[in-house]
Amino acid sequence: MSHFTQISLKIKDAEAIILAFSELYGIDAKAWEVHDTPKTLSGWGNRKFKAHLVLRHSKYKNTGINTSWSKNDIGFLRNDAGEYNLVITDENKSWWQTDRSKVLERIGVITTERILAKQPNLRYSREISKEGRLQIRAIASL
Repeated sequence: MSHFTQISLKIKDAEAIILAFSELYGIDAKAWEVHDTPKTLSGWGNRKFKAHLVLRHSKYKNTGINTSWSKNDIGFLRNDAGEYNLVITDENKSWWQTDRSKVLERIGVITTERILAKQPNLRYSREISKEGRLQIRAIASL
């Protein structure tokens, strides 16, 4: 039986989460269910957890999200502080352990780009560092 776990992420930008999955795994933004009231996640024999952002297994099963044999949904539950917690089953934890850094990095880049885009007279670009990390370079014009 699947057991759902919440992982605190301290991320408040739902759109950045959705865009990160789109960039990393090719998942269309329309594949996500976005709810004001949390909806039940499907897991093998267990339907106890709910989430505001829901990615059903059928929408990610042929992407780069490697969950082996698992057929469980992935979700993000918004807490009272407005922060999203990742909700996954034990079977999906290996995917998160492998991809955690790149998912969080991409969410951070997208969030930063959205802030920079609102700044007048500022240009920015994405770059890959020598270490293979995604970085943002911003240049102010006077």
